[in-house]
Amino acid sequence: MKKILSLAVTLLALIALSGLASAQTKDITCKTHLSGGTGNSAFDYCVSPNGNIVQMETPSGFQHLISNHKSEGYGLCDVTGGNVAYYDYGDGGVSSTHVWLSPLPINGSISRTTNDTNWELVQTFTGDPKNSAVKVKMELINHSTENRKVKLVRFADVKVNGGASGNGVSDVFMATLFSAATSDGVVPSSISPGIELRDATNGKPTPYVQKVQVGPNPCSPTANVDLTKAFLFTPGSLELVYDLGGNDIVVPANGKKTFTALYRPF
Repeated sequence: MKKILSLAVTLLALIALSGLASAQTKDITCKTHLSGGTGNSAFDYCVSPNGNIVQMETPSGFQHLISNHKSEGYGLCDVTGGNVAYYDYGDGGVSSTHVWLSPLPINGSISRTTNDTNWELVQTFTGDPKNSAVKVKMELINHSTENRKVKLVRFADVKVNGGASGNGVSDVFMATLFSAATSDGVVPSSISPGIELRDATNGKPTPYVQKVQVGPNPCSPTANVDLTKAFLFTPGSLELVYDLGGNDIVVPANGKKTFTALYRPF
């Protein structure tokens, strides 16, 4: 009887530890600074331990993330797995059922694995002094034994110079074939620049402007997008969806695909 009771206690303990291991919490503390330039070309970006950008300052004194709502990050939709969504957008929301496990630093990069161990995302952040920008290299690794279709999302709730109280009522959000961006509808952009989110290589993503400030479900990235309008004069947010124009990305079994996004003054 004692042996059975001991086994039961051990099993319960393992279940509890498993639950703790699969929990996902946001971390929007500033860990790694990327800075450079001078004057109007100065920039200072900061990255959290989880791989969220938590500061976008360019030029000096112009902040483009709201201090009490630091919302930037990444989302993955496993289409083959039945539209399973994993995401971490900082204050913009984190997934709760299918999650990213705790980050691991690897040679200056940040690695996160999903709790089902099918996916690993390795992020590398580098400053780009020429464009006062930050590049986000995202290596998506398929650890499963089958080819899998996915969507990969980069998201940011940005405001021109912090958007006063965070409302950004004078901001203009726009999406083109190449980028999603915001600029000030009142102050000339040369004085108070906005931020542009675009691809830095040839990943062929689709840029969108959301009409909300929370992060998207990566399996339904256009749910909060007005596809009839290229411009929004309202609080909104930016997203870059790597989905090859709606055909989904195929990552081979035990293989990887690499994409690089870019934030820069606009």
